[in-house]
Amino acid sequence: MELLREINKREINKLLSPKIKRIETRRIQMRKLRDDLEGMYITYKYDKSPLTVGEIVDWDVINDDFIRDAARDIVKHKKEFEEINKNFLNGIHKGNTVFIANDYRPRTEEYVLRYSAPRLTFKEQFFNLLPIIPGAGEKIILVNGGGSFLSELEERIYYPTMVYENLSRDFVFLKIRPEYAECYSLKYLIAYFKSVALLWYSYSIYDSVNLYKANILTKLPAPPECDKKTEVEKLVSEILDLEGKHLRDEEELKFVISKQGHDIDKTTKRLTEKIGYHNDLVGEKQLALDDIFFQLFNIDKEEISLMCRVLKGKHIFTNEKLTGP
Repeated sequence: MELLREINKREINKLLSPKIKRIETRRIQMRKLRDDLEGMYITYKYDKSPLTVGEIVDWDVINDDFIRDAARDIVKHKKEFEEINKNFLNGIHKGNTVFIANDYRPRTEEYVLRYSAPRLTFKEQFFNLLPIIPGAGEKIILVNGGGSFLSELEERIYYPTMVYENLSRDFVFLKIRPEYAECYSLKYLIAYFKSVALLWYSYSIYDSVNLYKANILTKLPAPPECDKKTEVEKLVSEILDLEGKHLRDEEELKFVISKQGHDIDKTTKRLTEKIGYHNDLVGEKQLALDDIFFQLFNIDKEEISLMCRVLKGKHIFTNEKLTGP
């Protein structure tokens, strides 16, 4: 009797399985449709912004000929540069070169949640081979994938694929136009670039968060008000200080472990723990920054929940505290 019941149960499940799958597929489709309709309504809230990002920034790129010449010289020192690539990790606190190791998503949990440009120190003989970043002084660097970094006074940039003369990388360098400097700053703008509010809008309208693409970047709405500028700058400065401390601690930890012998598993575990601790600290401040931009666009809790759900599906890190327990 038990065997008969089990057989009947399996037969019933076999019959129902396709129907259950169809119902689940339909449910997912309906949820997406609802999200799309709600999202359409939310995008109208961004119309209150009188300016686009393209109107408030000047941008530049590295000269292609210089990159090609630099790559040819770097290939001659292939082994030395490959050794530098291997030891990069998250970079160091201070350095003379911006080191772009990967394509970066705007926000990612696996690595350091960072605002500062990844950096390393190159010896003079190699430093002089590297492409020069256009424009003096502080700037924002946008990289493929939508990552954005604040760069201070470094004048050189390096990415590992140059060793193999692979030049298919784009970098955009941004500065605030002088006429908008009173209302906007680079710290204010980079916080906006990393905000859930902007990333969701970019994905909803352009199906991408790759902000470095000119056809996306120039059309994005600028923040509608600037009365929160000082508060945003303070939070970004605090994040930069935390990043500096984390990178110094990371350097120290790598040095200590190297003296104890090379244990990859041990090193990975301790560094992962340290990155997690840092991300928790930064996450609280990013939460406050996200909240500021939600307020500027009058986005409510239900709309925030929708935004986070959409971005999470695209592997963009969002703090769970945004949507509550």
